[in-house]
Amino acid sequence: MKSAIKFLSIILFALLVTGCSMFDKNSVNKIQVIAESKANYGSVTDVDFVFVYDGDSIALPSTNEEWFDVHNDLRFNGDVKVVSVRISPSLISEVQMPPQHFRATKVLAYVNFKKNGDQEPMDITNKRNPVLILKDDHYRLSRRR
Repeated sequence: MKSAIKFLSIILFALLVTGCSMFDKNSVNKIQVIAESKANYGSVTDVDFVFVYDGDSIALPSTNEEWFDVHNDLRFNGDVKVVSVRISPSLISEVQMPPQHFRATKVLAYVNFKKNGDQEPMDITNKRNPVLILKDDHYRLSRRR
């Protein structure tokens, strides 16, 4: 009898753990930004991580340049949370995740880089532990192991 209860407890716990992860709408757990020593031609770089909670009704700028031109004027009524990181070369930054970040249907990274401002934002929605690496004249996405 005790072994049956123990077995059921383990099964219920496993279902609870897997059930909770099934409700997550994105894969993002942690985000890290690494700025190499000559990142963005030796300049401070602004990165905005945009967590979209109601993706069907939100129109976002389609390029990095457009985002940084208008982002201070945008109003989202709680459907979007923006986490901004300002990082100098030779630094590493852990991004503070917003409350309920796992409920966001889309997670985008807008990078204010001197070159490539017309690039689309990076969609990191399905990245588990994304690492944004800022290099001298470009940036790339990697993942934490």
